[in-house]
Amino acid sequence: MCGESGEQSFRPKAVLLDFFGTLVEADGPIIRRARQRVADAAGVGGDEVGRVWTAEFMRLWAECRGEDFLPLHEIVPQSLQKAIDHFGVALDGVALSQEMFAYWLRPPICPETRAVLARCPVPTCIVSDVDEADVRAAMEYHGLSFDHVVTSEGCRAYKPRREMFAEALRLVGLRSEEVLHVGDSLRRDVGGAVAMGMPVLWLNRLGSDESPPEGAVYESADLTGLPSFFGQTVSVDAPALAPPCEALREAMLDYVDEFRAAGEPFWQGTRERLRRDFAGYIRERRDRSLGRNLPPGLVPDSQYWLVRDGRVLGTVRIRHRLTEGLRKEGGHVGYEVRPSERNKGHATFMLAAALEKVRGMGIERALVTCDRDNPASARVIQKNGGQPDSDSISPATGKAVRRFWIDLAIPPAKRARS
Repeated sequence: MCGESGEQSFRPKAVLLDFFGTLVEADGPIIRRARQRVADAAGVGGDEVGRVWTAEFMRLWAECRGEDFLPLHEIVPQSLQKAIDHFGVALDGVALSQEMFAYWLRPPICPETRAVLARCPVPTCIVSDVDEADVRAAMEYHGLSFDHVVTSEGCRAYKPRREMFAEALRLVGLRSEEVLHVGDSLRRDVGGAVAMGMPVLWLNRLGSDESPPEGAVYESADLTGLPSFFGQTVSVDAPALAPPCEALREAMLDYVDEFRAAGEPFWQGTRERLRRDFAGYIRERRDRSLGRNLPPGLVPDSQYWLVRDGRVLGTVRIRHRLTEGLRKEGGHVGYEVRPSERNKGHATFMLAAALEKVRGMGIERALVTCDRDNPASARVIQKNGGQPDSDSISPATGKAVRRFWIDLAIPPAKRARS
């Protein structure tokens, strides 16, 4: 069975995901640059260097298992050095590998990844051949989180061998026919999953006309094929909530600057801090979300940025519990949208997504407030099921504040109002 991924009758109970080439961009350009360096020094073609390097890499790869396992940080420079020596040039394989190692820590994210992952309704498990520390660093850089992470280094074997797939099945507690593996490599991902009797979604990002092996193989040009297994449709440019992360530094600075240019007060107190110590701000936000190192009088809160195509559209803050002050003004959820993106439905989407996170915290009723002179925000709250309560007076501004309660036991589709 092989075909384009339309709406599927098979509904997986968990999703296993390759990382590089599936969720983030593959390192192909870095590999081509390294082999071209060797080719230029040797006076030969890059493809010729590529054949020698690949043959040595695959030889080492095939031998790596159990006690003989080597991580990619050893296989890559060793195989590259063999290619360098073959052509008799004075280059250092370790030095030439550094650009690739640096890339693994901060690879570009695929444009559809955040939106697709945000809508995945079942547990997810990374199954990656890249070394553990690199995968986790890239996850942190992009603010991505998963229920489980399986790497070749932890299993001491590479895909398509069964060890990594078997460990992923053990972690999710399911049989092979109950999960879906998603990956871009026809040999390592598709071949390995099919050998385990596992349905697989092949991300044919490069438009290969190669035929996959026989089995439950579905095909998609990108990750937007995954939501069809859950009766969903997600476009490549759909927005998604992302936790604060270093990958979005420039996008966030641009977001903050737009408020300043518009003469609005949002973020002005932290603008210079973001420019001076963005990494420190990210650490502080992570601590605040976990309830660590809280300033006096503040409750734990989680912040998310609404992102589309690498641009921050809005921000939402979720407070984990209420104080007397927050009952008057602030509530569980606060949000704002950048001036150029207002009246496009982003606030309604953000609040709906935030309310699902609030519900996941075990909170049954969420309080959301807005100034009485902000009817647009009131409409956003009511579209998400907000029921008016008594008004209050803001201790900070003296202005009237509208208060709305939202029953989170009601499903979102029934809660929403047009």
